Parts: sequence; structure tokens; C-alpha cells
Amino acid sequence: MPGIIESVREQLIENADEKTKESGKKFFKEEVRLYGVKTATVTKIGNQVFKLLTDMPKGEIFELCT
Repeated sequence: MPGIIESVREQLIENADEKTKESGKKFFKEEVRLYGVKTATVTKIGNQVFKLLTDMPKGEIFELCT
């Protein structure tokens, strides 16, 4: 499944919102890199991607996570 990480990043960028990004910065004291995507949208993206991973071995899934 090459391209899963790239696909997730693209979806996050497509759903980014500057207002949400600025609002999220309030929660961190240190410098963080935010996309500015609402939690509900991130959950939706995660659920879609999770369906693609169900047949993959755990080792490959952990490798994607790192």
C-alpha cells in the first residue's frame, strides 16, 4: 500500500482551515505544526484509511505509523 501516508497528508491539506489552525495553536506553549483540520474530519479520514489497513500485517502498520 504505497502512498497511504501521502494520501493522508493530501487529505489533511485539502481539509485545512486557517481559522481552525489558529485556534489550535492556543493549546500549545511550544511551536507546533498544525494542519488546521477539525477533529471530526480527521476521524473520518482515519476511519477511511483504517479500512485499507485491515489486511496488512501489524509490522507494516507500525512501520507506517513511525
